[in-house]
Amino acid sequence: MKKNDITEYRNILELTEKDKYYNLMKGTSSGYMDTTTEYLKKSNKEKIKILINDFKIFGINLLLLFGLYSIQNTDISIYNKIFTIIYTIFSYDLATGITHLTLDNPLTKLHPISAIRNAAWQFQDHHDNPIDTTYPPLIHVFLNKGLFFTPIIIENILINAMFNENTFLFTSLVFLFGFISEWNHRVIHTNLTPKHYFHNATMYLMKNGILITPKKHYMHHQTYDVNFCTFTGWTDNILNKLNKRYFEKKSRFIVLFMIIYFYFIVPFFYLLIMKMIR
Repeated sequence: MKKNDITEYRNILELTEKDKYYNLMKGTSSGYMDTTTEYLKKSNKEKIKILINDFKIFGINLLLLFGLYSIQNTDISIYNKIFTIIYTIFSYDLATGITHLTLDNPLTKLHPISAIRNAAWQFQDHHDNPIDTTYPPLIHVFLNKGLFFTPIIIENILINAMFNENTFLFTSLVFLFGFISEWNHRVIHTNLTPKHYFHNATMYLMKNGILITPKKHYMHHQTYDVNFCTFTGWTDNILNKLNKRYFEKKSRFIVLFMIIYFYFIVPFFYLLIMKMIR
C-alpha cells in the first residue's frame, strides 16, 4: 500500500454520490439519533456530560469482565486458546459485517423497533458524510459502543456459570476487537499521517491483510451492498453472497438473524467446540 493511499481514499469518498436510499426514505422515521455533525454543535458542557455517561457504561463493562474473570474455575489448554483467538477473529469480523448489512438496509429505517430504526438512520447518514467518523474525539468513538458489549458480557457470565466453561478469553477478545474495529474504520476515513498514534502498526496490518484496507472499504461506499465488514474483511465474500441471495430485501429477517447470530450462534457454537477439543 502506498503511503498516500488513505489521503487519496478520503478525497475519493468526499466525492462519492449521496446515499441512493437516503433521499428516498428520508422523513419516514420519527427522529433519529444525533449524527456526529450534531455532536459537534453541542456545547462543551453537553459533550462532557455525554463522555461521563459513556464512561459509566464502559466502567460497568469492565466490572462485568472482572466479575467473569473472578468466577473462572477451569483453565484452558494452549489448543483451546489458539482456537479461541482464531474463532473470535472470524466471528467478530462477520459480526461487524452483519451489523453493517442490517443497519445499511434502507428497509431497516422503517423497522418497528425504534432503537434499530434510529441506528439505521445513523449508519446510513454515514454514507452521506463518509468522513463523519473522524470528527469526535477518539475516546468518544470507542466509549459510545459500550451498550453493545454489555449483554454479550452478561450472557458469557451466564454461560460460564451454567456450563462450567471458561469464557473470559473469548469475551475479552470480543471487547478488544470492538475497539480495534472502531479504530480501523476511523482510520480508513481519515487523512492519517506518520505523526498519528499507531500509524506504523496500522499500515503494517493493512499491508499484510490483517485489517481491512481503504481500497476494499471504498467498494462498499460505491454501491453500499458489498464489503460490509470493518475489522479484517476476511468474511466479506461469505456475507456478500448471503446478502445477494437472502437479505437484500428482507429487513426484518436480517434483524432477527443478527440477534440470533450474536446471542446464540456465536457463543453456543464456541461452547460446543471448546467442549469437543478440551
